[in-house]
Amino acid sequence: MSQIHAQDHILLDSVDALLRESKYADAIHLFEVNSISTIHKPATHAALSKAYFYLGQNKESQSLYSSLLQRKDVATMDRFRWTQDYILVAAETGNFKLCDSLLTIIQSILPTVKDSTTLARYWNTVGIIYIQSSQPFLANEALNKAEHYIHRDLDIKLQSWIVSNRGIVYKMMGDYASAIEKYRMALHQDSLRNDKADMAADYQNLSLIFLEMELYPESRYCFEKALEYIRMTGDVGSEGLILNNMAHLFNNHGQIKSALQCLRSSLVITEKAGDKIATADGYYELAGTYRTLSLYDSAMYFWNMAYDIYFDSGALDPMFYTLLAKFQMTVKLKQFEHGDQLLAKAYNLLSQLPSKRYTPSYYDARALYCESINQTDSADAYYVLALQSIDSIYQEQSSAFVYDASIPNNRTRFYKNYIRFLFDQKKYHDALRYQLLLNSIPTHKIKPHSIPFFESGISFFQADTVMHVLLNTESELQYYRLFISPRIKDHLLQVKTLLRQPSANQHSLSQHLAVLSDWINPAIIDYVQSHKELVIVPDGLLCNFPFEMLSIERRYLTETHTIQYSNALNFGDEFAVKSERTIPSITILARSEYSSWTSLPDLPDVDNEIDRIKSIIPYNQIYYQATEKNYYDIINTDTSQVLHLIGHGMNTTDDVRKSGIVLGRDQTHHDGYLTCDEIEKQQLHGQSVILSACETSVSTKIAQKNIPAIPEAFLNSGASLVLSTLWKINDRDAVNFVDQLYRHWIIEKSIPAALQKTKRDFIVQNTLPFYWASWVIWK
Repeated sequence: MSQIHAQDHILLDSVDALLRESKYADAIHLFEVNSISTIHKPATHAALSKAYFYLGQNKESQSLYSSLLQRKDVATMDRFRWTQDYILVAAETGNFKLCDSLLTIIQSILPTVKDSTTLARYWNTVGIIYIQSSQPFLANEALNKAEHYIHRDLDIKLQSWIVSNRGIVYKMMGDYASAIEKYRMALHQDSLRNDKADMAADYQNLSLIFLEMELYPESRYCFEKALEYIRMTGDVGSEGLILNNMAHLFNNHGQIKSALQCLRSSLVITEKAGDKIATADGYYELAGTYRTLSLYDSAMYFWNMAYDIYFDSGALDPMFYTLLAKFQMTVKLKQFEHGDQLLAKAYNLLSQLPSKRYTPSYYDARALYCESINQTDSADAYYVLALQSIDSIYQEQSSAFVYDASIPNNRTRFYKNYIRFLFDQKKYHDALRYQLLLNSIPTHKIKPHSIPFFESGISFFQADTVMHVLLNTESELQYYRLFISPRIKDHLLQVKTLLRQPSANQHSLSQHLAVLSDWINPAIIDYVQSHKELVIVPDGLLCNFPFEMLSIERRYLTETHTIQYSNALNFGDEFAVKSERTIPSITILARSEYSSWTSLPDLPDVDNEIDRIKSIIPYNQIYYQATEKNYYDIINTDTSQVLHLIGHGMNTTDDVRKSGIVLGRDQTHHDGYLTCDEIEKQQLHGQSVILSACETSVSTKIAQKNIPAIPEAFLNSGASLVLSTLWKINDRDAVNFVDQLYRHWIIEKSIPAALQKTKRDFIVQNTLPFYWASWVIWK
């Protein structure tokens, strides 16, 4: 060290100055151009190591950190701190074996550490390792310890980092509401310090979670704020990363031109800054965009560019997924030999990757390859391996009470791939069996030979841009495919929007419905003409869509058919129409007064609705201004045929299990909110449940499945059917509808038949669909 040339000293001082100003690319350029062989200051050595990491040059960073930790002139606490920095580099590149060996070094020093901030930083680092290796439960424990120490010695920057990491953990566990709360806490703390870089990171975290929740306006706003703050710092590498993520947002939203503009700007910035990983990420996203535009040669070119950078940087995770993306392209282009070579590379990577969560993706890709070259037996075997491995991971995650949110999403995707394959092979019963398993129906209910899941049913399962239509009769299953073009998707969304508005343009609504009818009818026309009672299992875009409004021979489908809905395929007697030919009886729980204890408005027409029902059905039991406790008191002994609830519906998007019906609270510990969790804990006795409340039939997307949470809860607790609403209804309009419904029920002795006749009455009277199409039955 004493023999260093004087010029090297001067150059290293200049490098050190650039590093302190966060001009990492300039510092590295000066260091490399002058071929400085020896670094005289350990602090400069550490700063250079970190600079290479920030610019995505992970191999160079690891090499410098390794030589740094071998130096004799590094103080113990500096070694402790810099080893943690080295761990973050190793975790980022997926080298968890190196992480373990470095943790051993740190743990030998740990007993001598007394400073609480240092200990908090250590446990935060451990949490990051578990985050990177997809172990959120262990990450949560480590971050708990970090927070324990940080409260003793207030370091606001570190505290904000820990809070932000906890947000990542909650996001991994699928708890988006808690994740958003943590990100906002971190943003508040960073704004108090006026730390523009950290504020940009917080906004980007928020934008990504909103993107995952498909809340595009919120996501775009947060991206733009992140871009605004990062530009104030001059950190061009992070600016490029944000632009990459914005491009992903635009791609998801179909705004390809905006996506390309973001990516081109990003690549100019990241290439100039020398940030290799951010540049590779830009190439990867650009390849996906070109694939969307069917520019396959350009897509493959940029995937190759991305892969080469990931390979040089030792970034194993993106290497694996880039190989699979390239493989998907070779299958599309029928370049099967090249595809086989790519899968061989992916297989070799599996032994180096830290988690077995990559294995199902490989099996699924290998199955697609075998299917493409007509090796159907091998394809079947690989699809089954993919499902077995993802189910194993899914069960392990569930038993830990927390899980990586990507696992159930991938599980759904792999199951749907296999179901599609089985349909293509005309193995309809096997396809149905796996659809049942995907919907978590107990396997003991599955009959091995004949599977008549209901007498007349239409099932719609969405997979990407294809709607799979399964028609069931007593003797056979029929199968069709419907392509969901952007035009069809737009018509569906327009119908759902217009139906919720009583003042909507009815001519426009009719035009949209005509297009959708023309789209669906060719697949189902023969079927519905021979079946008058239909059960529909909707999925994807067709959830929250009233099929009653489809037009068959210029008449609404509800004019000629009784229609019911189900969330999952069930069997035999469970879908048989139950006889209701006994004396009609009803139990009513009604609530009109809300404004004194909630922000909800009162319902002034509740008295009128009760009076109308009493005049039609003399055998009744009424709980006026009902409370949650009233529900619990009567539910286990109630023997009436119909349980009629009047009040406000409550839909929560952050946790659907908290959706339900708002009743009243009393002097007990009950809060007045009858949630789905609480409904399922009680036992109904086959009653028909009628919910005269707003939006009680709305389906919410959970792990790629659309669940009508409130009807599902009543069905799980023992209801025979649930009549509920797809959108907000005025309580006065509800009175008129319910009046007609019960008058028909007295005669028909069947809720589905009564509902059909009620809707037909409204249609004959030229009533707008807004007032009658909202009411649907779930079984």
